[in-house]
Amino acid sequence: MLESKERTVKFNYLMVIIFLALSLAAVGIFGSQGRFYSANDLKFHLARIAELVHDLRFHDSFLSPLSFTFFKGTGTAVQIFYPNLTLLPFAFLQLLIKQPIVALYMMLALYSWVGCCLSYFLMLRFTKQNQLQSGLFAVIYNFSLYHTTDLFIRFDLGEWLAMIFLPLVFYGGYQVLAGKWNEWKFGAIGLALVGYSHVLTFALSIGIIMVGWLIGWLLRRPTDLRNRLIAAIKMLGSTFLLTFFEFYPLVRLSLLNNIHFPTRYNLLVSPNGKLPDLNSFLATALSNQLTKNLGIILLLILIGELIMWRMVPQLYRWSWILLVLLVICTTTFFPWQSFQRTPLAVIQFPWRLLTIASFFLALSGSWLFATLFGLITQRWRIKGEKWWGLILVLVVMLPTLSAELLTLNQDKRTDQLVNFNRKSVGTHYWITDQEYQKFVKVSSNTDYYPIKAYSARNSILKRKILTTKGKLRMSVTKFEHNQMTIELISKSAQTANLPWIKYQGINYQLSVNGRHQQLKTSKRGTFLVKLKRGKNKVSLKVNAFTGQFLAEVITVVGSTCLLL
Repeated sequence: MLESKERTVKFNYLMVIIFLALSLAAVGIFGSQGRFYSANDLKFHLARIAELVHDLRFHDSFLSPLSFTFFKGTGTAVQIFYPNLTLLPFAFLQLLIKQPIVALYMMLALYSWVGCCLSYFLMLRFTKQNQLQSGLFAVIYNFSLYHTTDLFIRFDLGEWLAMIFLPLVFYGGYQVLAGKWNEWKFGAIGLALVGYSHVLTFALSIGIIMVGWLIGWLLRRPTDLRNRLIAAIKMLGSTFLLTFFEFYPLVRLSLLNNIHFPTRYNLLVSPNGKLPDLNSFLATALSNQLTKNLGIILLLILIGELIMWRMVPQLYRWSWILLVLLVICTTTFFPWQSFQRTPLAVIQFPWRLLTIASFFLALSGSWLFATLFGLITQRWRIKGEKWWGLILVLVVMLPTLSAELLTLNQDKRTDQLVNFNRKSVGTHYWITDQEYQKFVKVSSNTDYYPIKAYSARNSILKRKILTTKGKLRMSVTKFEHNQMTIELISKSAQTANLPWIKYQGINYQLSVNGRHQQLKTSKRGTFLVKLKRGKNKVSLKVNAFTGQFLAEVITVVGSTCLLL
């Protein structure tokens, strides 16, 4: 018995090492040449990381940061509307390593490894120590084609990070449904980590969990519904406490300002092409490329489990059914045109549902491959089945690695070193450490501007100072200790309209030459400042939100109670 337990522990250690090797391999395919290739949201998220690096280096707050260094230094609140907590490790590593591209790839590999380990040990807990199925689940999920596409094609870093923690959410949510009430803590921690990564995935996760509870309880009609409801309330209530400091400033700014939110796209036509029909989706899956799809492994799992349907346990039947439904919902087969003017349109792109589909893909696939492997080894009396199981874990990784290699070869032929002499960076490029700082400076996101500022975004992004008596040039700016400082030389006493966005609900303190001035807002939603003739040292101090300290206390108390 003791020997068996030691073998189990050794196998777990070996699996952890394999996860590290696979994470390094998946990231190393693109990172081995020291380049990062063009991706949809690359500039945006790298600028967010660069802003956090600056905040850490110059003692600025990262709990409710305004961007006075990157995003053209306009003081935009984009960092408030996009959670930052899971981005902080990227910033810390960039402080330690002076090669930002190397640091970026290292942290991506580390997060991939953490995601694999998290999925593996959760599945071990769920399956009561089925190591092979747990290893298969970890690899299929964390290296699913959509998850990899999210990173190297879209570079939707927030969604990619949120997906790492989704197994915690679904594990805790399922156990509440199944009656293991004490496991709600896993769901609360998972939802909080998703909330620290990506708001839309957070909302989607809560919606799916609540709908799942409702349908499950209606179908099963449990006698102990009261205890399950209490566990569900604990899970959602703890999530509220854990994320309060993150969402409080977001909600406050949204209520106090007329915010320009991201465009609601036509659900059938995303910026990168039309939503595919069902036949096109399946054909793309067969081609197994890095795109908004689940690849050839999807077809193998769907067909394989259908053939073995009589053997499939009820849980995995439901997983298969949900996988099919979610795949259908990412195609034109689902009537998305009827939901264009409903709250569901906030999803922007129906293929976001592949984040959830990837989970059910891994759940179904891990059972299918582990069961087939067990049947084969039993029939042919194969010895050393654990070692053959490790090979199977490596084999299920091959579709993703081959898709990465195919994409990399295409990028090598079409991409070129980023050229800053052009009016725009373009869509086919790569960057190295040498171009990194200049590259992140070009990000000019205008989402989450107040409507007034959004209407005048061109002049704000060009950092124009508007005056009534001649032009003023924007001097070199310095943002340290949450204070923006510039020096302006005026030929006469006048009022200047600075290109810094003013948000209602944020506590600013404006001073000129050490004297405080009353806060006034210009017609373009920026700060007005009175200048005297000659040299003017203008400082804008950003203080804590009203209620921010209370929000932080609530989160700390909630976290402490959850730990205890």
